[in-house]
Parts: sequence; C-alpha cells; structure tokens
Amino acid sequence: FEDATCMVSGRERLFLANRKGFIKFALRYGYRVHPAYTFGESDSFAAPDFALRARLWFNKFKVPLILAFGDPLVPIFPRRASHLHTVFGEPIQFPLVREPTATDVDLWHGKYVAELTALFEKHKEVAGYGDRTLEII
Repeated sequence: FEDATCMVSGRERLFLANRKGFIKFALRYGYRVHPAYTFGESDSFAAPDFALRARLWFNKFKVPLILAFGDPLVPIFPRRASHLHTVFGEPIQFPLVREPTATDVDLWHGKYVAELTALFEKHKEVAGYGDRTLEII
C-alpha cells in the first residue's frame, strides 16, 4: 500500500526505489517480467501531499495512512471523470541466478526501472499525460 500512500493528484509516482524482492525472485527462477504502467490512477482520487515521510514511516509497521477522496457523492469510489490507460512493455528476460547477490539485484532492478521509465515516456502523450514525469520514490 506504499503506492497508495505516496499518491498525489496530478503527479505520477511509484514506490519502487527500494522495492527489489520481485527482482530477486525473477533472477532466482529465470522469469520474464513485463513492465506495465497505468496512467490516470493519480487522478482517480484527490490526494494531498501532506506529511509524506511520516505516512511512509507508518507503512513500515503496516499502518496505512492514506488520504484520498474520490467521487463527491461517494468519496470511497474513484472520480467519475478519471480514465485509466494501461500500457505494457516488452518482456525482460532475467537470467537464472540461483543465489543472486545484492549487486545482481541492483543491476537488474536498474534495468527494470529504466524500461518502465522508457515505457512511461513513450506512451504519456497518447495517454494524455505529456506534461508529467515519472517519479520513482
């Protein structure tokens, strides 16, 4: 739920900088990973950028402090005007590394983030988000 915690209306953010467990798993079993991004999620709810560091700190203890408001009539539902647009990139084939080192994980995590960022940049105009940048936190 870290992604929901760091969501801010009008900004494209992913909580991915230190999320590397899936990379280690993909290396351990030689999986393919498909980068994917959904445009419009940050606009589906109004979410303030209030006390982000404190809210992420609470996430360490599995306490979600999510501040989001959707539709005016039913605030727990997304805004009616929001539209989601999901794009998928080419798969990244991970090598089979039974005991991946931290260096292996960092290398392949960097490749995944680079591919995901390139996917975002490639499709942001068509999705209607040409003025935004992808923030990896």
